[in-house]
Amino acid sequence: MNDVTFQKQEVFTPPGVTIATEEVGGVHFQIVLLRKASPLPPNSATVGDSSGSVLPANPERQGLYLKAPVENTDTIFLSIDGSDAQLDKGLSFGPGEAWSMEAHTFTADEIKGISRTAGQKL
Repeated sequence: MNDVTFQKQEVFTPPGVTIATEEVGGVHFQIVLLRKASPLPPNSATVGDSSGSVLPANPERQGLYLKAPVENTDTIFLSIDGSDAQLDKGLSFGPGEAWSMEAHTFTADEIKGISRTAGQKL
């Protein structure tokens, strides 16, 4: 039997998440513990034809789900790092499309949006 070696990598841990390491029978396990969060009620934002805030920065943010209503007539582009949103760059949402924040896209920064057509909802 070949020995297997794993390299430890530093991983960003969002607020409210704890990673515990346990050993059972000589095997190491990482366990992710989530603090129960109370989600905020649904909210909406209107995206214009110049970069503007969709969601303020929030160091307590633990998750995020965004969806563009099917009634929208144009694509929305988002910047999730606090910088100004730009057309054809960043996350894009056509009518009815959605995005959920995950470990690789986690951000507590301000989220900004832009669209070619003002009045698009998110």
